[in-house]
Amino acid sequence: MQILSGITLLAIVFAVLSSGSQSVASPTLPAASSAVGWPNQPGVKITREYPRDENGMRTALVRYKSIDAFLKCTTKRSQHTAEIQAISALSTDFHHSSHIGFPTLLDLFSTGDGYHCIITKQIAGASLREYVAQLSREEKGSFLQNFALTAILAVMHMHERKVIHGNINPDNIIIQPTTVSKNVFKVLFTGFEGSQPTSRSQTPSILGARGYAPPEDYFNAAVDQRKRDTWMLGATFFFVTNGIPPYGFAHSKTKGTFPPVSEDRLLRTMMKAEKAGKNSFPRIKTNRKGLLDLMERFLTYKAEDRVNIDLLTEDDLMVLVDDELDAKDSLLERTWAKLKSKMPRKKISGRQVKSPQDTDAWHEYQGNDGNQDTPLLASK
Repeated sequence: MQILSGITLLAIVFAVLSSGSQSVASPTLPAASSAVGWPNQPGVKITREYPRDENGMRTALVRYKSIDAFLKCTTKRSQHTAEIQAISALSTDFHHSSHIGFPTLLDLFSTGDGYHCIITKQIAGASLREYVAQLSREEKGSFLQNFALTAILAVMHMHERKVIHGNINPDNIIIQPTTVSKNVFKVLFTGFEGSQPTSRSQTPSILGARGYAPPEDYFNAAVDQRKRDTWMLGATFFFVTNGIPPYGFAHSKTKGTFPPVSEDRLLRTMMKAEKAGKNSFPRIKTNRKGLLDLMERFLTYKAEDRVNIDLLTEDDLMVLVDDELDAKDSLLERTWAKLKSKMPRKKISGRQVKSPQDTDAWHEYQGNDGNQDTPLLASK
């Protein structure tokens, strides 16, 4: 496999910074028109170009020096820079993980017509939106518990690396399944163009998909970005249980679908919720109490009362263990069994249960081999 050397890549990143969904299983879309030969870069051949999004971003599947890759181009230099910084901070983490992953940066350049582009290694798999559509209602509950633990650890790791994702939603998460079962998979986070460095102070938000941005985005110029990531991950869990995000969509009785509401209606809904000081979205459709309680904490209306995902404890994550499943059939149990424990084991419902730190995902999160002396997730 041909990729840039670490020294070469860092040199390119430095030069660009100083100067100022990529799932294979994507839905079939008509090719977007483009100038002949665009982006006119040696070694880059577009194999499939997608329509530009509402922000003018251009994306395509490409062959890059014999490698299947993904091209993303924007005219917004700040978003381009943010994505480079985030991927550079995360791309080598979990490189050999079977649980968590991030894009691998191959190249970056600017075009003659004002686009700033990155090329990342193509990720095989389906977006979370596409993957969930294949699951039955019963399968979704088990999937979500397993997915939630992995996704939470991934976001905690981003924050530990001083990276705010900034645009978590079902289209920016890729599920890479295995042949074992639908509940054995790898979770890869993409879409870091809304990223920014973590900060103790509140900062303005950059991007947010309809329905997944938190309430405070509608009323405050600057917000707690860690709490914002927490909400967006909770809204993504809500999508798995309910098929839509908490806000921005409404049921059409005539069509039996959930089309987006108008911007005016969405704003009126958020203003009513703000006046009441509480959420007005539909009930969360799950009968798993532990999962429900955790989602409600993630989706607490007022940011100051919302849990900070970085401060979750071992006990918080233990609610994702399904006591009704035999240990051999639980993905969490099988995953946890591959790790060395850094915490005392605890009993739940009278039986011994491995802690989150007994898992491969945990050791990968802890420093990619579990070699850190102090756990990042402290039992409090």
